[in-house]
Amino acid sequence: MKLLLLKRQTLGGIHSHATSLAEELRRQGHEVHLEEATDWIPNETGRKPDKAVSERLKALAEPYDLVHAFGYRAAWACSAAFAHKEAWLYTAYDLPKTTHRQLISRLNDSQAGICSSRAVFRVLDEAIAIDLTTIRPGIAVPIESPADKTTSKKAFDIEADTPVIGVATRHILDCGLSSVIAAMEEVWATKPDTTLLIAGDGPERENFEREAKITTRNQQIRFLGVIDDPATLYRASDVVIAASLKAGFSMSALEAMSLGVPVLARNRQGLIELFDREISGFYFESDDELSRTIVDLLEMPLTLESVGRAGRIRAMDRYSLEQCANQVVELYRTILRVNSE
Repeated sequence: MKLLLLKRQTLGGIHSHATSLAEELRRQGHEVHLEEATDWIPNETGRKPDKAVSERLKALAEPYDLVHAFGYRAAWACSAAFAHKEAWLYTAYDLPKTTHRQLISRLNDSQAGICSSRAVFRVLDEAIAIDLTTIRPGIAVPIESPADKTTSKKAFDIEADTPVIGVATRHILDCGLSSVIAAMEEVWATKPDTTLLIAGDGPERENFEREAKITTRNQQIRFLGVIDDPATLYRASDVVIAASLKAGFSMSALEAMSLGVPVLARNRQGLIELFDREISGFYFESDDELSRTIVDLLEMPLTLESVGRAGRIRAMDRYSLEQCANQVVELYRTILRVNSE
């Protein structure tokens, strides 16, 4: 198949998911072009921007059998560019910011909507989106054993016995980073050497950096920006936190799990489907208990190790990239078969 994958994010979970899926589809022998459309699909919609985007998208899609849009804005662009029920589909990775009938109508122009979790499915289904299916994002779990934690900490000039909390997220309002930064004050009261490593970037980065600067040990909160190898961050971390307030899924949590690193996630929406509580991961209920939970976990190294191993096994069993790609390909084939009839 000749496939056009369309996204407009250069960071975050959608970017990671689309990129890894494209690589796996190519490995399976499909011709895949992953188009990064940030520069030419604006946030704004309307007659003028939609017309310009539509013309470019139609020309771009001409050689391909099918278009797969990642995210709601990319799906909107496909709806504007193609006739009703042409060969295109979308992935709803995040929970929608709105379920306005105009957005749902646009989504319903597609042949199918792939939801990253049951939480996303429920929200869209209740809004009367149709032709939905749930296919969990996948990851290629490394075959080799996770790298030595001491070596990974050294890469950040951190001593082997220093507790490290890791966060990798797009810096947006609902990412939960403010909660993690605020929790560090109470963590330091018990574990004064603890370092918080934060990877990623986004529109709210300056605000988060300001919040970090007013903490009592602000030098122990380090903003790394976009890093080439997030695995090094995960492996250096004793715990990786996924604290999003509005998450459909978390690729950073899955990436950490695949390396055997324990994850502490907010018990909310799509995050509650990631793992089994205290077996293959940990959950916190509210910001009030986050700091206490972090301290408790840092005081249980053997538990962290065993849960990390279980998380890696869960990532291998439940979130296989090959399995994800196979399910997506089967959906592609169904769409093309229906369109040829």
